[in-house]
Amino acid sequence: REFDNAGCSLLLRIYPDSDETNHISGVMLVIMDITELKRTYHQMEQEKDMLNIIADMSGDLLFEYDIAHDRMHYTKQSESIINENEIVEHYTEVISQTGYMHPQDTSELKQFCEELRMGKEHIHAELRKKYRDNRYHWVALDGTTIYDFMGKPIKVIGHTMNIDERKKNEEKVKRSLEIDSMTGLYNRQTVIDKVRYRLSKKVSEQSEWLLV
Repeated sequence: REFDNAGCSLLLRIYPDSDETNHISGVMLVIMDITELKRTYHQMEQEKDMLNIIADMSGDLLFEYDIAHDRMHYTKQSESIINENEIVEHYTEVISQTGYMHPQDTSELKQFCEELRMGKEHIHAELRKKYRDNRYHWVALDGTTIYDFMGKPIKVIGHTMNIDERKKNEEKVKRSLEIDSMTGLYNRQTVIDKVRYRLSKKVSEQSEWLLV
């Protein structure tokens, strides 16, 4: 039982002491000063509320991932992302099977899930998620792993941020650098880079033709 008095918090625990016949012969009373623990917990709750307010203002979605139980907990249910519930059990399995991630991001998604489960210190991924407007939007997922006193990873704290506009602008810049302004075709360096990329790919048993 906890007692609060004059700014001091005490935890009272009573342990019965029994003899060989299981008759209670006495009790052991343990009193613990948990003032600092309560103060720290209260401060963490205030910081969590502040982070939620900042997330609401910025449009970010905060998350907490439980490594041992493969459980994802979001600070709130997303109003724009499909199937983004507050709590997702078996997260790494669900996110790979629901189909609301872009098919071309399969390898990046797999790597992100592996890094979550293994407890990598810092995690970053840029993937395309399907929103309620039935379109894929680019999102950045950033997380930091929390460890217990034995150094074992127990959870990942992070946020999901919509970066769709940034990625579109980057693609426009990339396209403008690849295309010749006079002909509207790929410029010489881009053609060379694409040919080298194709030639560097593993050759399959089937014959391939490359027309330039």
